[in-house]
Amino acid sequence: MAPVAMERAIAMQRASEMAGATPIRAAQDEATTGFPVREYISAMALELAQMARWDGDEALGRLLESAAALAGEPLSRSGAQLAEPGRRRPA
Repeated sequence: MAPVAMERAIAMQRASEMAGATPIRAAQDEATTGFPVREYISAMALELAQMARWDGDEALGRLLESAAALAGEPLSRSGAQLAEPGRRRPA
């Protein structure tokens, strides 16, 4: 594994460990994780969008591209509260 890839893998591991205790803070604060979490999410969503399109699902591809665009924007809390991790809305 290349040194840069290894550093990112280690940073992701640390972010993962930190996310268990404080997932929202870890996702917001790049300095906390040492890794650009939202940038990673954006890149991953773009990869998934491409995979969905290869599988013939254009609607899912568009949705994942929208998620990638949202992850590429700064986190905004104006008007919307972030849900606590592990809690879901009732069905």
